[in-house]
Amino acid sequence: MLNKTKNAIFLGLLVIFLAACAVIGPGEATIMVPEGMPVIIMTEDITVDQWLVVGPFPTESAEQRLSDGTFDTGYSKDFLGAVGGELHPKLSKGSVVEFMDENGQSAEAVVIQVNAKSQGIVDLAEVYNGAEYKVAYALAYVQSPKDQVVHFLVGSDDAVKVMVNGEMVHENYAFRGVTPGEDQFSINLKKGLNPIVVKVLNGTRGWGLSLSIIDDKTWAIQAAKETEKKEYEAFLNSRIIPDWYNSWDETFNPGAFPDMRWDQPYLAKKVIGDVPLKIRWFDVDLNEVQTAEKPGRYGFIAECTSKQGKTIQRAGTLYCYPWDWMGWSERPSAELAPIPAARFDPDIMKKHRKEIADYVGRMMLISTLDQEGGAALMSYLFEINHGMYADLSLTSPLLADDEYHIRLQKKIGGIKYTGEGLAPPAEKKGDPAPVLKTGTPTEAGFKPDIVKELKSVCDAWFAASGEPFITLVARNGIIVYEAASGGEVGREFTTDTATPVASVTKLITGVTFAQFVHQGLVSIDDPVGKYFPNFPLDGEKALTLRHCLTHTSGLVGHERWGGMHNHRLENVVANQLDYLPVGKKSTYNGDGYNMSGRVMEAISGKSIFRVIHENLIVPLELTNSSIEEDLAFSFQSTAGDLARIGQMLLNRGSYGEFEFFSPDVFDQILPKNLSQYYPGMDWDQGIGLTWMMQRHPQAGKNDVPEDKMILSSRIIGHGSATSTVLQVDLENNIVITQSRRQGGAQFEQYLTKLLLTIEKNLK
Repeated sequence: MLNKTKNAIFLGLLVIFLAACAVIGPGEATIMVPEGMPVIIMTEDITVDQWLVVGPFPTESAEQRLSDGTFDTGYSKDFLGAVGGELHPKLSKGSVVEFMDENGQSAEAVVIQVNAKSQGIVDLAEVYNGAEYKVAYALAYVQSPKDQVVHFLVGSDDAVKVMVNGEMVHENYAFRGVTPGEDQFSINLKKGLNPIVVKVLNGTRGWGLSLSIIDDKTWAIQAAKETEKKEYEAFLNSRIIPDWYNSWDETFNPGAFPDMRWDQPYLAKKVIGDVPLKIRWFDVDLNEVQTAEKPGRYGFIAECTSKQGKTIQRAGTLYCYPWDWMGWSERPSAELAPIPAARFDPDIMKKHRKEIADYVGRMMLISTLDQEGGAALMSYLFEINHGMYADLSLTSPLLADDEYHIRLQKKIGGIKYTGEGLAPPAEKKGDPAPVLKTGTPTEAGFKPDIVKELKSVCDAWFAASGEPFITLVARNGIIVYEAASGGEVGREFTTDTATPVASVTKLITGVTFAQFVHQGLVSIDDPVGKYFPNFPLDGEKALTLRHCLTHTSGLVGHERWGGMHNHRLENVVANQLDYLPVGKKSTYNGDGYNMSGRVMEAISGKSIFRVIHENLIVPLELTNSSIEEDLAFSFQSTAGDLARIGQMLLNRGSYGEFEFFSPDVFDQILPKNLSQYYPGMDWDQGIGLTWMMQRHPQAGKNDVPEDKMILSSRIIGHGSATSTVLQVDLENNIVITQSRRQGGAQFEQYLTKLLLTIEKNLK
């Protein structure tokens, strides 16, 4: 026992010695670890969770691309020149770095020690009070017992550079949220002490980094598991198709149904085994049939049990055409509408109208014969030709196919929910809620010059970017500014021109979900297993609606499995639960929103797109809005329509005579700190809503508080890949919307000018 104790003491002293002072290599200088700075010992798999951090340093966005290919002056600038440079910085806790600020004045940054939070994420936004357009450095020391190849897994918000032992080993000029392990690369660690410097540039809002390091042996094991996982995910995207020799797979003559198989049979055999498929066929009236007696729509349900004991399901549509129809002989011509976002000249397209129409028609014919979407189209055309839909205003090939399969799934017991569906929004009790109407700045609570100043900003904005957009500003229900800025070649751009709102669609899904909560049809923390088989009702894999709607489901993509038009999306999700870190990791995604949509379809018995149309678009009179593809990115709208949604949120769930949901439900969907639900996730996320505050450019200067935000600190909305703006200031009763196809040059700068102009004109 005594010898063991002596050995332990000796090893402990050795580690302390190595941590305090290590020789990089023969003939090289000894690296001294700053006093008090811990050293992380390299083992099989480490997360660097203790850092020296210094900043923030200034950066500006250039109008033209810089020599390094970026638009940010601070990305390539070395702010640590006074302390050895960013490749070899000499930093210690409490030391000071001198630099020149954005005004050319001498400034100082103090080195502090910061510990990472959940998933090894260092929250620089918290450290620096939400500072935007800044740069910071993080320094750590890793002790390696030998020369070895290791693998770095880096996440950053936003752009990042990684330097190890005085060499640049990685950079990624990207604007994104922190996703641990998003960047992966291999480097050589030297025996002894290895200084690691990470430089992170922030644009707007979130700001942070994460770093994990895995040794070569562990990496190989994890890589094999990752390959297995990717093969499984690839299989989950496999379809069931007719086993025919030609490409005209989705149509057939009356009589026997075609044999069906996996479209990737070798992958299916490898992943789930050589298991037989059970195929059930149903006619347009949902009757189970053995043969196709007449032309029209036929749906199938395919099922098997994998060698792992999992139930695998798929569902689809085939079209049975009349026996004497020869589709291959058709020569349809299809007109192609202008494509303004692609900058194609409509006059040139018109000049070549016939050639384009002939080719698009050929594509349409091949598509019709060669994919399930074509079978859905032909089934729809057959049905409307036979008068099967009394109201065509809410019917389309996609909706018709989706709702056929929802009814079929309910009939055969594939949906557990048996209660009532969603009712239309009820009449609001008491006085009607405020609705948007035009009025004067004085009525709205603004200074008289706001209209002129907003127009000036918007005119300059279009001149700088060349991207047309619509802007609306309202306060207290009074619209003071609504105008389209700019135009398009060959196509008028007006306040009625709808554009894609991208991820603002998630907000639309969130407020639709709130109606289900309001009517007591679902609770935010309900497990998905309450509505669909094959999901656990409790335990660590019990996927809930909150998981799906707060990016904590473990899902990672957008429309990866066919989205809302995969008639067994829930089965695909259930069959990857083993791989999903449910409630353990946050990754921004759209698949969770589509999964919540499947639950809403199970409850309503309707396509979620019909639900949104009937329960949101129609009662709010969103005359220029539509959605039919996806619940995470496919809403099309205008600033005017988005403003109505914003005013409904400002009213805590009501608009005019309609109550969409109660103030209590509004409070439930507001952003909340996720740590109260999932330990370690110390950030806010709502149900389709996020905080959209923007730090004031004067914050921390001229006696302005460090935490000063433009307008207020309670602004909700959602971001967007198209730079669509939907912001609702709950303190100042302001709704700000802007619809556009893409941000274009200097978007963030002009958005800041717009917000400052609104703030300046508050009364």
